[in-house]
Order: sequence, then structure tokens, then C-alpha cells
Amino acid sequence: MLADLVRQGALSRDVAALVKRLKRPEPKLTTFSEKEVRQLLKHVENDFLGHAWHLALSGLRRGEISGLEWSDVQLDIDRDAGTLTIAHNRVSVGGKIHDTDPKTERSARTLPLTPALAKALKRAKALQAAERLRLGPHYLGEGKHVIVDDAGRPYHPDTLSDFWRELCGAAKVRQIRLHDARHSCASIMHAQWCRLR
Repeated sequence: MLADLVRQGALSRDVAALVKRLKRPEPKLTTFSEKEVRQLLKHVENDFLGHAWHLALSGLRRGEISGLEWSDVQLDIDRDAGTLTIAHNRVSVGGKIHDTDPKTERSARTLPLTPALAKALKRAKALQAAERLRLGPHYLGEGKHVIVDDAGRPYHPDTLSDFWRELCGAAKVRQIRLHDARHSCASIMHAQWCRLR
């Protein structure tokens, strides 16, 4: 504003231009160890939302997890393999849900499924089909989202973060943000790569 007033001739100089900006600390990135990942995944082996936590630890953002649709998942029925495409993002802005495109152009990507993730997604698909049959006309979901409650409704992204905090406590692993869980994927892949060398 002061620089604009100088350009307009209302001020002779911008005194704020002499002030040095304070450096904001970089947010500390926290990831799980390979042992913690194994411990957490073992804890959610039979959990209704186990596949959500597999996705988080496979590098997906919270909005990508909650926005993922079954049409984006290609499962190989005969093997625990396949791909998933990040084509949707479900975010909360001012408490309202917005279904959008991926966060950036680079965020739109297709990833191979690990055997563990493929197995978790197959199990989730079967559980959702069973819930749809059990609830019949009371099943409220459209059947398109991968991460839903037992009535088929997609979760609010904030609810997934709440569940994540509870899960970390129950699994007895460090509390890290759901967003940071995605970075554990790279750390674990790097550790595994180093062991292969």
C-alpha cells in the first residue's frame, strides 16, 4: 500500500521498504519409520477403513484419498495388482465440501498398486458390496467413492484426519499429521532401495 502511495505521489518514500521480513520457519516434515508403518498396517488389517490408511501411506494426499472413485481404480482380479489414477480431489473450504480436480497438474497421476494395497482395495470393495446388500434401500451412497462410511456416504476430509489421530494412538505409533503420512512412502521406498544396493 505504501509503495502504491509513493507511485501516486502522496508519500515521498516507503519507510516499510527498509524493514527486513522475518523468516518463517519451514514446517518440520515428520514421517513414520518402516517399523511404525508395519505396526500401523497390522493394526488396521481388519479395519473397515484399512484401505484408507494404506492409501495415505502410499503417497496420497487427504483430498485424494477422500476423492478417490472406484472408476479410478483398476484391480487385477487374478492377482493382487493393478493401478489407481488420481483424477479427483475432495477438499473442505470454509466447512463446505468441494469436489475438484487434483491439486496441481503434476498431482494428476497413475500409480501402480502394491500387492498389499490391491488386497486392501479388493477387501474394501467386497465389504461395500456386502453393506449395500445388507442395508438395501437404506444404503445412502452412490457407490462411486472408495472411502465411505458403512452407509456408503463419502467422508468429510476433516473426519479422516480425526480418525487418523485416533488410529495413531490405538496402534501405538507416533502422532504425525495425516498429510505427513504420505511422505512416509518415499522414506520407506528409499530405505528399501538402499538395502538392495
